[in-house]
Amino acid sequence: MIQKIHNEFGREFYESEEALRKNLWVCTPKDAYYFNEMTRFDLIQRWLHEYCPEGRILDVGCGDGYLLCLLSESNTYELFGVDLSMRRLRRVHKIAQQRGILLTQSSIDRLPARNGTFDACILSELMEHLKDLSHLKEVNRLLKPNGYLFVTVPYKEQLSYYSCPHCKKKFNPSGHLRVFDEESLRAIMENYQFQVQEHAVLGSSYLKRLHSIAERYFRIRPTFGSYYVNFDQWFAKRWPNACTYLAMVGQKRGCDSFSKRIDGKSKPNFSFGKGEGMSRPLPSRELR
Repeated sequence: MIQKIHNEFGREFYESEEALRKNLWVCTPKDAYYFNEMTRFDLIQRWLHEYCPEGRILDVGCGDGYLLCLLSESNTYELFGVDLSMRRLRRVHKIAQQRGILLTQSSIDRLPARNGTFDACILSELMEHLKDLSHLKEVNRLLKPNGYLFVTVPYKEQLSYYSCPHCKKKFNPSGHLRVFDEESLRAIMENYQFQVQEHAVLGSSYLKRLHSIAERYFRIRPTFGSYYVNFDQWFAKRWPNACTYLAMVGQKRGCDSFSKRIDGKSKPNFSFGKGEGMSRPLPSRELR
């Protein structure tokens, strides 16, 4: 019972009112949270246009779907998103439908798609929550040969733990289980058959402090834009250890080592309906 409580804690927090209120749909370009998230999204978009200018894109752990909606501005992508939280998917269902984005509820250990379906997959702020990194085999399976994986994780995060008053076990309130740096993330990517193409650190804490000082003492709330990204890159190059995020792009190696069999078990081919979409799109009646 205690173990079940711990397993469900992360999802309960993810779907709590506090977590749901904190999203880009209700932020403005002058909010600090908007700055943090858009710094990552801007880099992912630039890398996608560089490495994978067209094709099918899957966002695993798409949350409120904001990144997918940004990518929908380009007419060169077919966009798909999966997330554990039905509640979050319901919130973005209408706008996703309008923009031709197909969403489904699923966990990363059994994604509802056939082998070699996608040209690129995105794991943004997801890997730090995974207890078992072997789920990356499933991501590898979904990618076409030479497809791309785009990853962002917290950079050299100092994890803090709290003790549960009931069972005395320690837990991280954000559900983060791992700490990453360039070497550890590169080793993980290569272990699961991804050849690292490029990496970057971003989200300078120094720039965030300047933003906070400007807002608190001078009543100035800068608006997010290209100049902010340029400043962030300038700070990151000079003080990389003060950055919040680590981003990396890897290319699937030519062999389909995880495509047919995973952990010794046969992997079924999921049906894609008429051959064009996810196998289990969210029923409209569930999202109203």
